[in-house]
Amino acid sequence: MKTKFKAYSIYFFIGTISFLLIFFLDFIGVFSNLESQMYDMRFKIRGPLIGWESLYSKSKKNESFKDKNENKIYDLGEDFEDLGNGVWNINEIYEDLNNNNQWDEDEPYIDQGNGKKDYGQNVVIVEIDDESYRLICEGYPYTRGRVWSKVVENLTDANAKIIVFDIMFDSPDHTTKIIENAISDNCEDCSYTDADIEFSSSILYAKENGTDVILASKIAYDINRVPPQYYVNPYKLLLESEPYIGLIDQESDMIDNVIRRYPIYNKLYGDSLYQLSLATRTALVFNNINEFNIINDVKNKQIKFNDFNISTYSNEASFLLNYNGPNSNIYQTFDTFSLSNIIDSKDYNLCSSNEDDDWMDKYIDKSNPLYSFFGSEKNPFKDKIVIIGSSLQEDNDFVETPYFNYNNSENPMPGVEVHANAIQQLLDKDFIKVPTSTLSLSKSSFLYHLLIILSFMIITLFLSNIKFFIVSIGSVIILMLSWFSLSIGSFLCDQLWLIKYFINLFLSVPFTYNSPEPGQSIMLPVVLPLSSILITFGINLSYKLFKEQSDKNFLKDTFGKYVSPKLIDDMYANKKLPELGGESGIRTAFFSDLQSFSTISEQLTSKELVDLLNEFLSSQTEIILNNKGTLDKYEGDAILSFFGAPLFFETHAKAAIDSGVSCQNNLVKLCKKWASEGEKWPEIVHSMKMRIGVNTGEMVTGNMGSKHFMNYTMMGDVVNIAARLESAAKQYGIYFHTTEETILSAGENNYTWRYIDRVQFVGKTVWHQTVEILGFKKDEDSKTKKLVSLFNKAQKEYYNQNWDKAIALFEESNKVETNIKDEDINPSRIFIERAYEFKRYPPRKGWRGAFILVNK
Repeated sequence: MKTKFKAYSIYFFIGTISFLLIFFLDFIGVFSNLESQMYDMRFKIRGPLIGWESLYSKSKKNESFKDKNENKIYDLGEDFEDLGNGVWNINEIYEDLNNNNQWDEDEPYIDQGNGKKDYGQNVVIVEIDDESYRLICEGYPYTRGRVWSKVVENLTDANAKIIVFDIMFDSPDHTTKIIENAISDNCEDCSYTDADIEFSSSILYAKENGTDVILASKIAYDINRVPPQYYVNPYKLLLESEPYIGLIDQESDMIDNVIRRYPIYNKLYGDSLYQLSLATRTALVFNNINEFNIINDVKNKQIKFNDFNISTYSNEASFLLNYNGPNSNIYQTFDTFSLSNIIDSKDYNLCSSNEDDDWMDKYIDKSNPLYSFFGSEKNPFKDKIVIIGSSLQEDNDFVETPYFNYNNSENPMPGVEVHANAIQQLLDKDFIKVPTSTLSLSKSSFLYHLLIILSFMIITLFLSNIKFFIVSIGSVIILMLSWFSLSIGSFLCDQLWLIKYFINLFLSVPFTYNSPEPGQSIMLPVVLPLSSILITFGINLSYKLFKEQSDKNFLKDTFGKYVSPKLIDDMYANKKLPELGGESGIRTAFFSDLQSFSTISEQLTSKELVDLLNEFLSSQTEIILNNKGTLDKYEGDAILSFFGAPLFFETHAKAAIDSGVSCQNNLVKLCKKWASEGEKWPEIVHSMKMRIGVNTGEMVTGNMGSKHFMNYTMMGDVVNIAARLESAAKQYGIYFHTTEETILSAGENNYTWRYIDRVQFVGKTVWHQTVEILGFKKDEDSKTKKLVSLFNKAQKEYYNQNWDKAIALFEESNKVETNIKDEDINPSRIFIERAYEFKRYPPRKGWRGAFILVNK
């Protein structure tokens, strides 16, 4: 009896320790990061719901049906037109004309339906993209008079149902302000049109013609205000046209900055009014709900706007985003159009006359020859919600979503597309259900988490004490696989997904998963149950192996203090507060990025990674600030900064290059320090390299936001080129890449440098003479001096098309290159290959040596 009691007491003790340990780890958030990764993994397994890589062939059009009972809604069993989605999908049959075992554009294919009634997409996206930046001959940001009013009018004429702006118009139009500031008080004939009045008039025009317009607002924070939070609404002149307003604020998860939730509304402290989010406002306007009562149905986890119900995440005023797919520019998730197309009508001329084909007129101008073919039948904007936002890299409006690392490549999503997904989800009522209220531990999920831990702990204790160890461990593995399959399958609505997943690894035409209907996807926690099994099994196994009754430390949960760096600069030496508005001028942009940082991070723990980054970023930032640089932001290991603003100084180009050379020298010192610390850091850290891109030219620097809450940043083509220079350095095997204009502005005699290439970046029409900075002139050694001399002589022969002489000289310069290993890239080797190629196939007449870089 005593023996039995002792045995049971040991199990009770193990169970108690397991429960307390699991609950403690859950309480302090150890499982949260893994649970977030499992959350994202579901989307990657499911893939896009629509677009060329979708397995579901969901149509973007609302499929017609025969309404047998005349109730004006589709009922199960009624015949419908089963359309494809208009693009080739990876599981569709095609004719392989060139026998390369892959579908190529223009090859015939069967656009299959999915056997289900599809209701199509109601949202299309209009982007300010690189094409817009190139073809619209206006200063950026665009004027509301000549650009935005025209966009609103054209979309109205195209019978768009709603026009939504994911762009803040909270201050007066900058072009109008420039004119007003330039006009003399004594000017007698200085009439002009206020761009804000034009924009406001276009909104009224839209409303008169049945198109609603929704403008963006946001929440700002000022610690000196009471209360500190306040709404930033559109400029007062625009509000006179009575547009709808929606909040564009998006909340990313604190643990990894991925956007998984979307707010329904916000209500500031002390404010009795609800301010709707952009997606909520759009969905209500689309359903003609202009006046409503808001009912928070906590019991059913719903927020009701009259008869329009939104299922919430837990008891929050938000819902989980059920993304349709990754970035539409790559995967065609949403129909996406360039702003340059929307504004391109007979009344507006693009920069390039060859590309000015009045694209929009075929949908809005009956006199256009193509109108009879396109017109209203093929009008992509008719009765649609058209949401407008930016996908320009320099606008920095990209976010991480669950599809960020989809297909082993980074896919940041423009912020405007997050709103598009939220709007479509609200219209489709495609909400994700979470039976445990929340996936991580919270007040509302507390009881659910206790039950999960207890249930899996008891089952695991029983299985782990089976007499035969192989049977015991096999049973535990089966339990874990079963729950893993169930939890992921509940989201996919396919409990055979795991079998299909492994079979698809060996098939060219993969099995499709069941297509989830709107509202069918369920999120069950994965990590907590699996951790409950593992921890309980581990503690029990450790006891039996070592005959100990003490706790085992299975997880090292000591984390370095996480700091999200927010540099608050004193922008003016005289303590003058920065003012709203952008300022155009000659400045220098600076981009840096660590080489192979993903590989480095894979070999470090989270704490080691944080410690390494903090030390690196702190020392490099100090160098930049000491050279009068302005820190724009950190993007992981990358540093973005600029010189010459907000306080302009003539030597900004020199300060930027000085900073770059000093940062490179500082990294060498850091590597030596890390190497001296023994086995603390892996070998790859000891030889860490950094690429830098610097460019001087006219850019816009200024504050975005309200006059009380601002973000000082840079934008413009010069900024884009600086980013391209940094990324292009990898293709040449160099680490400091700039332009001839920049080195001349900085003083070419101050540095050791060489010409690299005449580069034409993708999307650009002119080439830039690029330069590699090798160091300060005072530090130049004989080897570097020889390299520069040989390489420059070789390039001269290369551009004179003396291929044999160029090859001979490049081979000599290759011997003194820094990167000389067989696997290394260096400029000499690149030009040797090009010279041989041109020797075989001479360039065209008039060749000036420009080389187009295909990759950004």
